[in-house]
Amino acid sequence: MALASSTFDGSENPLSEGGNWFSGQGLFADLKKVTGTAQATVVETECAARWVASNFQGDQFSQATLIAWGGDSGEGVSVMTRIQSDTDGSCYLIFSGANYSLLRAVDNGVSLSFISLFATGILPVVNDVIRLESFSSMHRVILNGKVIGGATDIVHTSGQPGIHVFDITGHAGLNQLDNWSGGDLIEFPESAMSFVQPIKQYRVKAY
Repeated sequence: MALASSTFDGSENPLSEGGNWFSGQGLFADLKKVTGTAQATVVETECAARWVASNFQGDQFSQATLIAWGGDSGEGVSVMTRIQSDTDGSCYLIFSGANYSLLRAVDNGVSLSFISLFATGILPVVNDVIRLESFSSMHRVILNGKVIGGATDIVHTSGQPGIHVFDITGHAGLNQLDNWSGGDLIEFPESAMSFVQPIKQYRVKAY
């Protein structure tokens, strides 16, 4: 069973930690670490990294703590699952933003967009522990140990877990995450998905 974790000790740009991370997959820009937190390297650009030091099964999780939020609805942090490759950043993610939302990132090599799968309506709070679990076609949002929603989507069935940060202009470094962990899922009861909402497929951000 593959498991990985990082507390982002020290500072490094781009984030690598000895080759454990690949920063800037696909059309995403690099992430960096600054004195124990993961941060974006540039404003108004989606920044992300995926863990590449382990091979994960398709059923996987990604979890991190929200350390700081800039307060604008268009910025925040994410945990990601099933990131496709170094050249394709397509994946699933929970983005904090104005409210925690489950999204699917679509990276076609020319543009990067996000499809909304589920919106929780819950505002982010500093020190929230965010967890995304992807099991078969099911994806669930877990906040501070409590399942708060989810959706089904079968576009991606494998990949690597990772993280994402987006800063707006004037808020460089104001969105931060820490205490990341990711790994294989052992169990995901189907009964836990009885709450799943119909998928609303529309683009919420495009470049």
